[in-house]
Amino acid sequence: MNIAIVIDDCELLKISLSKVLSCYMDEFYFYTNVSDALNKLKHVRGNDKYLFLVDLETVTSDGMDAIIRAMPKPFSEIILLTSLPPTYVSKDASKPEVLRLFTKPFIMNELERYIKTYISKT
Repeated sequence: MNIAIVIDDCELLKISLSKVLSCYMDEFYFYTNVSDALNKLKHVRGNDKYLFLVDLETVTSDGMDAIIRAMPKPFSEIILLTSLPPTYVSKDASKPEVLRLFTKPFIMNELERYIKTYISKT
């Protein structure tokens, strides 16, 4: 199964992403903090594939490290979402688990195309 875990505190993004994720993911979950998302990861199943969409303004660098340590391996990838300038996110964006960085405001169709491509490759 393909499962998305979104960590972001923006309600408008949640509404838009719900529509996109419902087309491509078997399950998806929204969290506004890292600890709740990490609790979900305590219940991972077998070979499920996880795609994390993480807002760097909601999650600190320590939170990113905690997510990476807890992610089911090798079946997990991260897409970063941020409105921060590149100099503030370069450390997190350069981690090998990070597939792509989308800078807010981004065009939802671009993110949807990227997710669709990602799912077709897995």
